[in-house]
Amino acid sequence: MKYPKLHRAYAIAITLIVAVSVAAGLFVAGSPTKERLRRLDEQRVQSLEQIRSVVNDHAARLNTLPASLSDTSGSLYIDPRILGGIEYRVLSTSTYELCATFETDGPQEPYAYPYPKRVENAPFWKHGTGRVCFLLTK
Repeated sequence: MKYPKLHRAYAIAITLIVAVSVAAGLFVAGSPTKERLRRLDEQRVQSLEQIRSVVNDHAARLNTLPASLSDTSGSLYIDPRILGGIEYRVLSTSTYELCATFETDGPQEPYAYPYPKRVENAPFWKHGTGRVCFLLTK
């Protein structure tokens, strides 16, 4: 009757190995929810880059910033789930601001100042969690 105890020990060992492997995988890769939020933030970054390109093209052609994103003559399609969280605001004849709300931190978190965060001439992928505004020039 030694075998049932041995089988039980193997079953416990295998169960522990599987549990540790799953926990390690989630720790390294992150949870599925966090990964989904990270991907949505990547889409926001791509949308901000597309908006900047269209606004700058408009400004180069007409020598003025568009009053709103709908005034741009460029082709601008952004997923409505993403566009709803992006704000465009003209600050002067040559500067404008793009703001977005991010769910996760970007690859770097260089911000030490409080909400709303404003970054001057920083790449869009450098963002923290929450509302972040990027100050841009045409």
